[in-house]
Amino acid sequence: MAVLRFLSGCATALWRENTGSPTSVRRFQRRRLGRLLAHAAAQVPFYRDLYGGRVPSPDEIGSLPAVTKAALMARFDDTIAGGRLKLADVVAFGRDKRVVGQQLHGDVIVSVTSGTTGQVGYFVCDRPSFEELRGTLFARVLKNKLLNPFDVLRFGPWRPYRIGFVTATGGHFVTYNLSLHTPLVARLAYEGRAFSILTPMPQMCRELEAYKPHFVHGYPTFMEALAHEQLQDRLNVTPEVISLGSEPFTATAKQALAAAFPRTLVVESYGTTECVSLASQCRHGKLHINEDVCVLESVDATGKPVPDGTLGVKVLLTNLVNRLQPIIRYELGDQVVIGPPDCACRSPFRTVRVLGRTDDTFFLLGPDGRYHAHTPIPFETLFLDVEGLMQYQLVHEAQNRLRVYFTRDPRADAAALRAKIEAVFRHYLEQNTLTGSVEVAFEAVEEIPRDPNTKKIRQIVSRVPMPTNADELSGPWRIKGLGNG
Repeated sequence: MAVLRFLSGCATALWRENTGSPTSVRRFQRRRLGRLLAHAAAQVPFYRDLYGGRVPSPDEIGSLPAVTKAALMARFDDTIAGGRLKLADVVAFGRDKRVVGQQLHGDVIVSVTSGTTGQVGYFVCDRPSFEELRGTLFARVLKNKLLNPFDVLRFGPWRPYRIGFVTATGGHFVTYNLSLHTPLVARLAYEGRAFSILTPMPQMCRELEAYKPHFVHGYPTFMEALAHEQLQDRLNVTPEVISLGSEPFTATAKQALAAAFPRTLVVESYGTTECVSLASQCRHGKLHINEDVCVLESVDATGKPVPDGTLGVKVLLTNLVNRLQPIIRYELGDQVVIGPPDCACRSPFRTVRVLGRTDDTFFLLGPDGRYHAHTPIPFETLFLDVEGLMQYQLVHEAQNRLRVYFTRDPRADAAALRAKIEAVFRHYLEQNTLTGSVEVAFEAVEEIPRDPNTKKIRQIVSRVPMPTNADELSGPWRIKGLGNG
């Protein structure tokens, strides 16, 4: 079943984008949305209560109540169709590192995230639905190759297409799940391997060179660091495609990747734990919403959709595929501008421009007398390991002085929680030879302050500017003219 959903997801994604029209896409999306709303109102207590026991029509989507991660987590058991799962079981599974790569109850994919709110969330998807979303993502990112028979025939059991995921590993993270849950039939044509972003850079470079990936997916900040390693001849790989997601792709990162990998196709994707395949980039550089698997709404402060071309206050997501834990008008932490389907690539899907997460890169002074770049995602991974943590914020408040603000689950022991946070940071400092060089303070608070402009919680914040003397910087950022942006 999973294999068939993956293959059908790939095939229909290619077919619909290349043969569909904006009208046919809207019609298909509306049918899917109608079935999802009827299912949620009948089978999911959370939405049955939210909609007052009635079944909304697809035309009402813009006026339905929005939902938040906090609301879903507070009533997690009631968000599952048919009451099939309990939060306690999902949390226990999500915290068990021994079962990473396995499925809860044999067919449920569990993903853990803190997202842009700083609050840890647990999300589930049945395996067939996960495979349809994966198939859609796979097809839309690699469409230029999959539609070229000569490219397709270059790979197979005789020469697998090697995909490297440079990502957070060791936990139930959605990108890591993509690298682990590979259908058997897909393994005949490609192989996937995950590379932990917590790996020291020299070792990371050695591992990537040994693997020789044809395709690399990673976070823009980390891929920017790898680009500088390539520019300084400490890395030598020639991927055909680099895919980026989860963070904004800055102008300086684009410049670094273009310089380091001049023959590589660099593409962006937009996805979240709640729906891994939201939008994919076309050859003209625009992100097109995968409207056959999701609905994205850019809305104002009251939750009403704003006109195309207008920056909204927040974006709402509806996942049209996942029926185990329906996600309907769910608040994401981004702001977006949605545009009409008038791109030169002739895609029938509308476009989206994302003003995404704005977490910072820290430049910490090492014992070698140079400033080393520490990108945000590895820090975020540390916090996801901490049981009893509700929200967090890490601030680089002065050179080599960090402060961790955190809130705890009332059921968690305060002393044990602090000890765990201190332990994961102690390990990080040891691994990066910063013990004794970097001071970290820990402060339990009642509430994490929100950014006064965006009203979001910024999780990784630097109040220390990037060093201006290039000679003081470590290799990844020493190339003149390529800064952090």
